[in-house]
Amino acid sequence: MSNRNRVFIKPTKSRYGSSDQKLVLKAYILVGILKVSYGHPPAISGFYRTRSLDIFFCFKFGGFMFDRLILLIGEENFNKIQNEKILIVGVGGVGGECVLSLIRSGIKNIVLIDYDNIDISNINRQVVAFHSTIGKRKVDVLEKMILDINPNIEVSKYPVYLDKDNIKDILDKEGPSFIIDCCDSKETKKAIIREALERDILFISSMGTGNKIDPSLLEIVDIRKTNNDPLARIFRKWVKDEKISKKIPVLCSKEVPIKSQKVVASNSFVPNSAGLLISSYVIRKIISKN
Repeated sequence: MSNRNRVFIKPTKSRYGSSDQKLVLKAYILVGILKVSYGHPPAISGFYRTRSLDIFFCFKFGGFMFDRLILLIGEENFNKIQNEKILIVGVGGVGGECVLSLIRSGIKNIVLIDYDNIDISNINRQVVAFHSTIGKRKVDVLEKMILDINPNIEVSKYPVYLDKDNIKDILDKEGPSFIIDCCDSKETKKAIIREALERDILFISSMGTGNKIDPSLLEIVDIRKTNNDPLARIFRKWVKDEKISKKIPVLCSKEVPIKSQKVVASNSFVPNSAGLLISSYVIRKIISKN
């Protein structure tokens, strides 16, 4: 197990007492004994297989942070999740919620792309938005939240506007296994779909979640099966005009949009629920891979 993949906790008086330091020492001694005796410690074998257990928190708080997820999906599927690299474009209302859910689901390598800074108008729905973070880059704030959940995560961040001129270079450099589009730009969405289809990378694109109030009407379908979504209507025509025959999975809502003024109306539950649905879709797709 390399030092690169292990979390080390340096106790301080303000956070951890001297008894905690002794606990860490005892934990390492116990793990060493079990490893010699059994090859892998039977009670915490996930420590060695995933290489991302913080031994201090395991003993102090009673277990591996992913143990209940592994109970649900099994270690083999959990290892699949750990081996994926997710690239997500747009980390606002939909994307930010999606990212945190993916991190809590075992993803350990993620690429964040968003050029935007946090505004006070984001506080009603975006996980990165607080009065203390107004004016900060969304990718910077989200990175800190990610590492607070799991310090082992490898985060790459691009505070840039993704378009057809830079997408190829970023995809070549990062080599993601899954692309999640949660951005607002139609041209960026088109560039993502084109590149994902050309490179045979799994992807999903979020359509509009603004001006909607019922999260139970959200669904994930092929773009051709969408309705009551003005953004999806544009893409249905584009797919037809471009003669794209492959499936294009999208997150959309069947709800008839509520008319608003020039600014798109929003809330805390529809976009956030959309982010969770996308996270679920991605994890299930990963698990279903051969």
